[in-house]
Amino acid sequence: NPPLYYTGASLFYNLFKNGSIISRIYAVRFFSLLIFVLTIIASFEFSKIIFKKANEQFTFSAVLAFLPMFVFVSTGILPDPLTNLLFSLVIIVCLKIISGKLTVKNIVLLAVFVVLGALTRQQFLISLVLIGVTLVYALLKGKDKKIFYAISVFILLLFPLTFVVPQLQYLRN
Repeated sequence: NPPLYYTGASLFYNLFKNGSIISRIYAVRFFSLLIFVLTIIASFEFSKIIFKKANEQFTFSAVLAFLPMFVFVSTGILPDPLTNLLFSLVIIVCLKIISGKLTVKNIVLLAVFVVLGALTRQQFLISLVLIGVTLVYALLKGKDKKIFYAISVFILLLFPLTFVVPQLQYLRN
């Protein structure tokens, strides 16, 4: 796996480097727990975009926080919690773009989240499909067709490359 999660986890691991293996593993699990809490906070931000009533927003986040499999996955010692957090952030920004906030800030945030996600798990590049669909939708709503065509061509070229380029390494062997 790429190094981003393990770099962050190593900071917690090294706090207890003189402790037992159990202490060191629980330190890493605590790091995952912090990421899990951030994911629940992100889910609340997500729910504020989707739902209008406060009780619906709270219920959505509470249900997510207590899903047994999500809790299990999010408190382990694998990159899954960070992947879930970053993908949640991508979804939030995409929803903001769909709701009419196609800004440079949001595009930069998407780029940062994709880079961080790719440094967490290679499969995170699938988020480019969601981002592409979001941008096409936002640009279809907009008036400037030249930008729409330019980004559409970029997306149509970028999407297959995200699957083809990683496979080229197997051809060399």
